[in-house]
Amino acid sequence: MTPQGGASAPLTATAVAISISGRVFARGQPVAGAELRIAGQTCGRSDDQGRYRCLLPEGFAGLLQAHKEGFVFAARKINPISVPLIDQDIQGQTSLVRISGWVLGTNRLPAPGATLAGDEAKCEKASAKGIFSCEVPYGWSGRLVAQSVDGRVSAPLALNRVVRAMRGLVVQLKALPPAVKPSVPEASAVPAAAAKPKIVVAPTPRLETKSDPRPEPVIEAVAEPKKIALPPASVQISGSVNLSGIGLLGLAGQSLSGVVIAGDGAQCGNTDARGVFSCVVPSGWSGRLVPAKRSYRFSPHAMSFKNVREDRPNQDFMVYFEPN
Repeated sequence: MTPQGGASAPLTATAVAISISGRVFARGQPVAGAELRIAGQTCGRSDDQGRYRCLLPEGFAGLLQAHKEGFVFAARKINPISVPLIDQDIQGQTSLVRISGWVLGTNRLPAPGATLAGDEAKCEKASAKGIFSCEVPYGWSGRLVAQSVDGRVSAPLALNRVVRAMRGLVVQLKALPPAVKPSVPEASAVPAAAAKPKIVVAPTPRLETKSDPRPEPVIEAVAEPKKIALPPASVQISGSVNLSGIGLLGLAGQSLSGVVIAGDGAQCGNTDARGVFSCVVPSGWSGRLVPAKRSYRFSPHAMSFKNVREDRPNQDFMVYFEPN
């Protein structure tokens, strides 16, 4: 019998057992391993085809619920049961998992307004600080691609079986292809000072003779080219600037371009697309090289050198992204 209020008494050895069966689905696909519960007690579990079967006491009335991590199921209402019930299917949906991070441009600065797309992913545009947020189904595997407002796109960010929230992801935009410049003929590689002596032929005055001889050539001497003073001996200090602190993506070690490297008496260029820098200093130079770029912190913050008399490669900096 059904107690007052619609709750069912637990099944006892003397109660009449009546079966109820059906299948468990989510997004149109059978769900295996879902636990079926009645009045807080487990009565069965779905098989590989999503089929389940529970035994209920005669006269039971209440809610039949399915439970499995990563899914949300609608409860099925059971009226007082007196005969076996079949095809009592339970429908559900996969839970949504949120993933978030930054969209960065080729200069490693945030890219506000960038859009992201991926199969079954629902994403919001990147904020003014380049922060994006997407919702994907539980267990989702796929790729996200970002596109900036000026048309730049990112390399795909591949994720595999997302079952919990992920934060701190970084999506890197690619540079636009460079414009094709018209070819310009290269100037002559021979310096003007090294050109061959010029021969000037001038006629001599005509003599008042009957033979009228031909004029003899006159060669004007050209001064020798001046010697060029060679610069003093110099050495090169080089290295790279690499990102750190984004291990969630496995991207630690990515290079950072556009970093300014400065030092007294050192001639340095900014880091290139590979994060590589190079400085030329006089032999015997002593001083410090200091990296700088907005929104980034460097380790070490500076490198000191003393009496440098030979090339120094592999002088690397690590950098950490710290948005304002």
